[in-house]
Amino acid sequence: MGVIRLNILLFLILISGCTTSRWVVDPAPSLDLLNSTELETEPRISLTKAPSVSDPMIELTVLNKRLIEVPMVFNSRRVIQRYRPKYIFIAAGLGMAAGTVVLADYVDESSSNPHKNVLRATAGVMAIGSFFHMKPVGDPIDTGETRLVGTASVSQLIDSTAVYPDRIRVIMNAAMDGESLVSGREFIFNRNYTINLIDELNLTDKLYANDYVIEIQLVTEFEILDLKVPVSSFMSRYIRIMTPNTPVRSNPEVTETNIITNVAPNSYLPMVNSESDTWYKTTLGASTAYIQKSDGNLVWRVGAGYNSDFIVS
Repeated sequence: MGVIRLNILLFLILISGCTTSRWVVDPAPSLDLLNSTELETEPRISLTKAPSVSDPMIELTVLNKRLIEVPMVFNSRRVIQRYRPKYIFIAAGLGMAAGTVVLADYVDESSSNPHKNVLRATAGVMAIGSFFHMKPVGDPIDTGETRLVGTASVSQLIDSTAVYPDRIRVIMNAAMDGESLVSGREFIFNRNYTINLIDELNLTDKLYANDYVIEIQLVTEFEILDLKVPVSSFMSRYIRIMTPNTPVRSNPEVTETNIITNVAPNSYLPMVNSESDTWYKTTLGASTAYIQKSDGNLVWRVGAGYNSDFIVS
């Protein structure tokens, strides 16, 4: 029974190990932003949302550009490290302890009991001492506790993470391919503002043969922000019908029976892809359809949500 208890005790010691905690000083100083001093401040416009075909909006956010003075400080962190015994030392210690016990049991009968007790005590010390040779297990665990050790210096930096709290005046100009779309359009807002490009630039009924770039200029008292927005980022490509009674076919073959319907000039069908040198692939309702390239050309224009004159039978 005593041997079983000893084995259970040894097993518990082997799997338990121990933990310690200590404070570790960071090698580099960090910014103490809570004790910063603001020296200068002014608003800066940032584009925080670009337009898409389903949502032709740009979103502007006014950020607070600040020049701040920040103390540089050294911090220390409290970490916990787990340790476990070194198994090789345990094996060696237990082996020597067992040998010492055996020696004590077989010592000459003429020897006094104190000598045997000394040997047994020595065996116990070697067995217990072997468990105190520890090694760390895993990386130190950060407890999240920190404390200030000392101040290194003071640093100046630009911070633009906060939103500007006051209202500002913005003037918008826009042009595309040498044509002015809007000039002197004024907005007064604070924090955030969204601009509908289709409505503000009056693009509802416009169409373009090429994927032009719209150059937008936003002017404030403090800066000029230039944006470049491609037409393809918020417009869709369509097949503009140029011939009368143009047949729309269910597959790319010219036959008398292969006609879904006929459409009139200046009708618009959504462009899917260029099927070959001869055919455009489009859609008619939920069905796939085909138009001969000689019957139309490709244009960029606003999607169906803004116009209803797509197909004229």
